[in-house]
Amino acid sequence: VNGRQKAEQLARRMTQDLKRLALVAQNISNSVVITDLQRRITWVNPAFERITGYSAAEVMGRSPALLQSELTDQQTIALMRETLDKGETFTGAVQNRNKQGDDYLLALEIQPMHADDGTATGYMAIQSDITERLRSQSRLETALRENDALLSTLDLLGLVSTADSEGHILDVNEAFCETSGYTREEVIGRNPRFLRSGKTSAKTYSDLWSTLSEGQVWRGEFHNLRKDGSELLESATISPNRQPDGQITHYVAVKADITEQRHNETELTEYRTSLERLVRER
Repeated sequence: VNGRQKAEQLARRMTQDLKRLALVAQNISNSVVITDLQRRITWVNPAFERITGYSAAEVMGRSPALLQSELTDQQTIALMRETLDKGETFTGAVQNRNKQGDDYLLALEIQPMHADDGTATGYMAIQSDITERLRSQSRLETALRENDALLSTLDLLGLVSTADSEGHILDVNEAFCETSGYTREEVIGRNPRFLRSGKTSAKTYSDLWSTLSEGQVWRGEFHNLRKDGSELLESATISPNRQPDGQITHYVAVKADITEQRHNETELTEYRTSLERLVRER
Protein backbone atom coordinates (compact mmCIF):
# COMPACT_ATOMS: atom_id res chain seq x y z
CA VAL A 1 0.00 0.00 0.00
CA ASN A 2 2.79 2.41 0.93
CA GLY A 3 4.57 1.63 -2.34
CA ARG A 4 1.43 2.33 -4.34
CA GLN A 5 0.89 5.64 -2.50
CA LYS A 6 4.45 6.72 -3.17
CA ALA A 7 4.09 5.82 -6.84
CA GLU A 8 0.85 7.80 -7.07
CA GLN A 9 2.48 10.80 -5.37
CA LEU A 10 5.41 10.60 -7.75
CA ALA A 11 3.07 10.38 -10.74
CA ARG A 12 1.15 13.45 -9.53
CA ARG A 13 4.36 15.43 -9.09
CA MET A 14 5.56 14.40 -12.55
CA THR A 15 2.20 15.38 -14.03
CA GLN A 16 2.42 18.79 -12.34
CA ASP A 17 5.99 19.25 -13.58
CA LEU A 18 4.98 18.33 -17.11
CA LYS A 19 2.10 20.80 -16.99
CA ARG A 20 4.45 23.54 -15.84
CA LEU A 21 6.97 22.69 -18.58
CA ALA A 22 4.20 22.66 -21.18
CA LEU A 23 2.99 26.06 -19.96
CA VAL A 24 6.51 27.48 -20.22
CA ALA A 25 7.01 26.05 -23.71
CA GLN A 26 3.67 27.51 -24.80
CA ASN A 27 4.51 31.01 -23.64
CA ILE A 28 8.24 31.56 -24.20
CA SER A 29 9.35 33.72 -27.10
CA ASN A 30 11.73 31.03 -28.36
CA SER A 31 10.48 28.60 -30.95
CA VAL A 32 10.25 24.99 -29.74
CA VAL A 33 9.97 22.04 -32.13
CA ILE A 34 9.72 18.35 -31.23
CA THR A 35 10.25 15.65 -33.85
CA ASP A 36 10.29 11.84 -33.87
CA LEU A 37 13.37 9.78 -34.73
CA GLN A 38 12.64 10.21 -38.45
CA ARG A 39 12.71 13.98 -37.77
CA ARG A 40 9.03 14.44 -38.54
CA ILE A 41 7.43 17.24 -36.56
CA THR A 42 5.16 16.05 -33.74
CA TRP A 43 4.72 19.31 -31.81
CA VAL A 44 5.46 23.03 -32.10
CA ASN A 45 4.72 25.95 -29.79
CA PRO A 46 3.02 29.27 -30.69
CA ALA A 47 6.39 31.02 -31.11
CA PHE A 48 7.22 28.61 -33.93
CA GLU A 49 3.97 29.56 -35.68
CA ARG A 50 4.70 33.27 -35.20
CA ILE A 51 8.27 33.07 -36.51
CA THR A 52 7.68 30.74 -39.45
CA GLY A 53 4.16 31.79 -40.47
CA TYR A 54 3.09 28.14 -40.56
CA SER A 55 0.37 26.78 -38.29
CA ALA A 56 0.94 23.65 -36.26
CA ALA A 57 -1.52 21.78 -38.49
CA GLU A 58 0.46 22.72 -41.62
CA VAL A 59 3.76 21.32 -40.37
CA MET A 60 2.64 18.30 -38.38
CA GLY A 61 4.31 15.18 -39.74
CA ARG A 62 6.60 17.14 -42.03
CA SER A 63 10.36 17.67 -41.78
CA PRO A 64 11.73 21.00 -40.50
CA ALA A 65 13.67 21.02 -43.77
CA LEU A 66 10.59 22.60 -45.35
CA LEU A 67 11.90 25.89 -43.91
CA GLN A 68 15.22 25.67 -45.73
CA SER A 69 15.96 27.77 -48.81
CA GLU A 70 18.72 28.09 -51.39
CA LEU A 71 20.47 30.40 -48.90
CA THR A 72 20.58 27.77 -46.16
CA ASP A 73 24.17 26.64 -45.59
CA GLN A 74 24.19 22.96 -46.50
CA GLN A 75 27.47 22.36 -44.67
CA THR A 76 25.76 23.44 -41.46
CA ILE A 77 22.84 21.10 -42.22
CA ALA A 78 25.24 18.21 -42.85
CA LEU A 79 27.04 18.90 -39.58
CA MET A 80 23.69 19.03 -37.79
CA ARG A 81 22.66 15.61 -39.11
CA GLU A 82 26.06 14.11 -38.34
CA THR A 83 25.93 15.42 -34.76
CA LEU A 84 22.38 14.21 -34.13
CA ASP A 85 23.13 10.78 -35.65
CA LYS A 86 25.81 10.42 -32.98
CA GLY A 87 23.22 11.13 -30.30
CA GLU A 88 24.86 14.43 -29.44
CA THR A 89 23.45 17.95 -29.01
CA PHE A 90 23.83 20.32 -31.97
CA THR A 91 24.30 24.06 -31.44
CA GLY A 92 24.59 26.50 -34.32
CA ALA A 93 22.84 28.99 -36.60
CA VAL A 94 20.71 28.27 -39.67
CA GLN A 95 19.16 30.60 -42.22
CA ASN A 96 15.57 29.65 -43.05
CA ARG A 97 12.66 31.09 -45.00
CA ASN A 98 9.19 31.65 -43.55
CA LYS A 99 5.86 30.99 -45.24
CA GLN A 100 5.70 34.58 -46.51
CA GLY A 101 9.04 34.15 -48.31
CA ASP A 102 11.16 36.21 -45.91
CA ASP A 103 14.55 34.90 -44.86
CA TYR A 104 15.50 34.85 -41.20
CA LEU A 105 18.40 33.56 -39.12
CA LEU A 106 17.96 31.16 -36.23
CA ALA A 107 20.29 30.37 -33.36
CA LEU A 108 19.29 26.88 -32.31
CA GLU A 109 20.07 24.00 -30.02
CA ILE A 110 18.78 20.52 -30.89
CA GLN A 111 18.85 17.83 -28.20
CA PRO A 112 18.12 14.12 -28.54
CA MET A 113 15.18 12.98 -26.38
CA HIS A 114 15.15 9.63 -24.53
CA ALA A 115 12.65 7.48 -22.70
CA ASP A 116 13.21 6.43 -19.10
CA ASP A 117 15.02 3.28 -20.25
CA GLY A 118 17.43 5.37 -22.35
CA THR A 119 15.84 4.57 -25.70
CA ALA A 120 15.99 7.44 -28.18
CA THR A 121 12.52 8.82 -28.91
CA GLY A 122 13.14 11.93 -30.99
CA TYR A 123 14.58 15.43 -30.91
CA MET A 124 13.72 18.80 -29.38
CA ALA A 125 14.90 22.06 -30.94
CA ILE A 126 14.89 25.38 -29.10
CA GLN A 127 15.34 28.25 -31.55
CA SER A 128 15.82 32.02 -31.33
CA ASP A 129 15.22 34.43 -34.20
CA ILE A 130 18.40 36.55 -34.24
CA THR A 131 17.69 38.32 -37.56
CA GLU A 132 16.98 41.75 -36.08
CA ARG A 133 19.85 41.47 -33.63
CA LEU A 134 22.28 40.84 -36.48
CA ARG A 135 20.78 43.69 -38.50
CA SER A 136 21.22 46.03 -35.56
CA GLN A 137 24.78 44.82 -35.13
CA SER A 138 25.44 45.42 -38.82
CA ARG A 139 24.00 48.94 -38.60
CA LEU A 140 26.14 49.65 -35.56
CA GLU A 141 29.28 48.38 -37.31
CA THR A 142 28.45 50.57 -40.33
CA ALA A 143 27.92 53.59 -38.10
CA LEU A 144 31.22 52.96 -36.36
CA ARG A 145 33.04 52.67 -39.69
CA GLU A 146 31.44 55.91 -40.86
CA ASN A 147 32.39 57.55 -37.58
CA ASP A 148 35.99 56.37 -37.94
CA ALA A 149 36.07 57.70 -41.52
CA LEU A 150 34.66 61.03 -40.35
CA LEU A 151 37.23 61.31 -37.57
CA SER A 152 40.04 60.46 -39.99
CA THR A 153 38.92 63.24 -42.32
CA LEU A 154 38.39 65.76 -39.54
CA ASP A 155 41.79 64.93 -38.04
CA LEU A 156 43.22 67.20 -40.68
CA LEU A 157 41.11 70.11 -39.48
CA GLY A 158 41.94 70.28 -35.77
CA LEU A 159 40.83 68.98 -32.39
CA VAL A 160 37.95 66.54 -32.89
CA SER A 161 35.68 64.92 -30.33
CA THR A 162 32.36 63.10 -30.43
CA ALA A 163 29.88 62.98 -27.54
CA ASP A 164 26.64 61.11 -26.90
CA SER A 165 23.25 62.78 -26.49
CA GLU A 166 24.00 63.41 -22.81
CA GLY A 167 27.27 65.14 -23.63
CA HIS A 168 29.62 62.36 -22.51
CA ILE A 169 32.72 62.02 -24.68
CA LEU A 170 32.74 58.96 -26.95
CA ASP A 171 36.03 59.55 -28.76
CA VAL A 172 38.70 62.16 -29.44
CA ASN A 173 41.47 62.40 -32.01
CA GLU A 174 45.20 62.58 -31.41
CA ALA A 175 45.29 66.37 -31.89
CA PHE A 176 42.81 66.74 -29.03
CA CYS A 177 45.09 64.72 -26.75
CA GLU A 178 48.26 66.52 -27.79
CA THR A 179 46.73 69.97 -27.28
CA SER A 180 44.83 69.32 -24.05
CA GLY A 181 47.48 67.13 -22.44
CA TYR A 182 44.93 64.41 -21.62
CA THR A 183 45.08 60.83 -22.92
CA ARG A 184 42.11 59.29 -24.67
CA GLU A 185 41.51 57.02 -21.67
CA GLU A 186 41.34 60.04 -19.36
CA VAL A 187 38.56 61.77 -21.28
CA ILE A 188 36.34 58.97 -22.64
CA GLY A 189 33.04 58.96 -20.75
CA ARG A 190 33.56 62.39 -19.18
CA ASN A 191 31.63 65.56 -19.89
CA PRO A 192 33.71 68.30 -21.61
CA ARG A 193 32.89 70.65 -18.75
CA PHE A 194 35.94 69.30 -16.90
CA LEU A 195 37.99 71.50 -19.26
CA ARG A 196 36.29 74.70 -18.18
CA SER A 197 38.37 77.53 -16.79
CA GLY A 198 35.46 79.56 -15.46
CA LYS A 199 36.18 82.39 -17.90
CA THR A 200 33.69 81.36 -20.59
CA SER A 201 30.42 83.25 -20.10
CA ALA A 202 27.26 81.45 -19.00
CA LYS A 203 25.51 82.92 -22.04
CA THR A 204 27.91 81.05 -24.32
CA TYR A 205 26.81 77.72 -22.86
CA SER A 206 23.10 78.61 -22.88
CA ASP A 207 23.34 79.66 -26.54
CA LEU A 208 25.25 76.46 -27.29
CA TRP A 209 22.61 74.09 -25.94
CA SER A 210 19.73 76.16 -27.23
CA THR A 211 21.17 75.97 -30.75
CA LEU A 212 22.04 72.26 -30.58
CA SER A 213 18.63 71.29 -29.16
CA GLU A 214 17.07 72.83 -32.26
CA GLY A 215 19.24 70.61 -34.42
CA GLN A 216 21.38 73.53 -35.58
CA VAL A 217 25.16 73.89 -35.83
CA TRP A 218 26.72 76.08 -33.13
CA ARG A 219 29.89 78.16 -33.59
CA GLY A 220 31.69 80.00 -30.86
CA GLU A 221 34.73 80.16 -28.56
CA PHE A 222 35.70 78.52 -25.28
CA HIS A 223 38.22 79.60 -22.68
CA ASN A 224 39.38 76.25 -21.30
CA LEU A 225 42.33 74.78 -19.41
CA ARG A 226 44.89 72.16 -20.41
CA LYS A 227 45.78 69.34 -18.04
CA ASP A 228 48.80 71.31 -16.80
CA GLY A 229 46.55 74.24 -15.90
CA SER A 230 47.63 76.53 -18.75
CA GLU A 231 44.94 78.37 -20.68
CA LEU A 232 43.50 76.99 -23.90
CA LEU A 233 41.46 79.27 -26.14
CA GLU A 234 39.41 77.35 -28.71
CA SER A 235 37.32 78.25 -31.69
CA ALA A 236 34.63 75.56 -31.94
CA THR A 237 32.04 74.23 -34.37
CA ILE A 238 29.66 71.67 -32.84
CA SER A 239 27.15 69.75 -34.95
CA PRO A 240 24.29 67.54 -33.73
CA ASN A 241 23.77 64.21 -35.51
CA ARG A 242 20.10 63.45 -36.06
CA GLN A 243 18.43 60.15 -36.97
CA PRO A 244 15.60 60.03 -39.56
CA ASP A 245 13.08 60.19 -36.70
CA GLY A 246 14.64 63.46 -35.53
CA GLN A 247 16.33 62.03 -32.45
CA ILE A 248 19.80 63.43 -31.71
CA THR A 249 22.18 60.54 -31.09
CA HIS A 250 25.51 62.31 -30.74
CA TYR A 251 27.49 65.51 -31.32
CA VAL A 252 30.66 66.16 -33.29
CA ALA A 253 32.91 69.02 -32.17
CA VAL A 254 35.73 70.38 -34.33
CA LYS A 255 37.90 72.92 -32.53
CA ALA A 256 41.01 74.94 -33.27
CA ASP A 257 43.60 76.10 -30.75
CA ILE A 258 43.62 79.90 -31.10
CA THR A 259 45.56 80.59 -27.89
CA GLU A 260 48.68 81.87 -29.62
CA GLN A 261 46.65 83.75 -32.22
CA ARG A 262 44.64 85.53 -29.51
CA HIS A 263 47.81 86.39 -27.58
CA ASN A 264 49.34 87.82 -30.74
CA GLU A 265 46.22 89.85 -31.37
CA THR A 266 46.30 91.15 -27.80
CA GLU A 267 49.96 92.09 -28.05
CA LEU A 268 49.34 93.81 -31.38
CA THR A 269 46.47 95.78 -29.89
CA GLU A 270 48.58 96.81 -26.91
CA TYR A 271 51.46 97.80 -29.22
CA ARG A 272 49.13 99.88 -31.37
CA THR A 273 47.69 101.58 -28.29
CA SER A 274 51.19 102.38 -27.03
CA LEU A 275 52.19 103.89 -30.39
CA GLU A 276 49.05 106.03 -30.49
CA ARG A 277 49.76 107.26 -26.95
CA LEU A 278 53.35 108.17 -27.84
CA VAL A 279 52.17 110.08 -30.91
CA ARG A 280 49.66 112.06 -28.85
CA GLU A 281 52.28 112.89 -26.18
CA ARG A 282 54.58 114.39 -28.82
